[in-house]
Amino acid sequence: MDAAAMVSLARNWTSVPAQHICEIRSPDHNSRTIPMNGRVSVLLNTDGCDGTVNHVKYLEHVQARITMTSSKRGEIRIFLSSPSLTRSTLLARRGKDVSREGFNNWAFMTTHNWGEGPKGDWTLEIENGISSCE
Repeated sequence: MDAAAMVSLARNWTSVPAQHICEIRSPDHNSRTIPMNGRVSVLLNTDGCDGTVNHVKYLEHVQARITMTSSKRGEIRIFLSSPSLTRSTLLARRGKDVSREGFNNWAFMTTHNWGEGPKGDWTLEIENGISSCE
């Protein structure tokens, strides 16, 4: 390794801009029931907080904060699809998780959208006990 070259590179390193946090809420975030072997999809549109100090030009990570109850938490699966059609699994099925507590403002996160623009339609899908063979 060339330590002098690494130091030189570090002196001239251009860092990324400061982190901006753009928060959106589902316009329809009232309680919904997802029956066993059922699913619900929520469409969320964002402009990435364009025109504000929190304007996001490109993504590093995305969080979905979710509050829900379940008779068997391990049967819940959660997916997020971006405007660029990147589909991330936020929560996979966990057969040994039999908790009835659910999730209270739980932050589910993905870095699969790294470098993508935030603007457009996002789809959050929550499934309850649907077979992964579908």
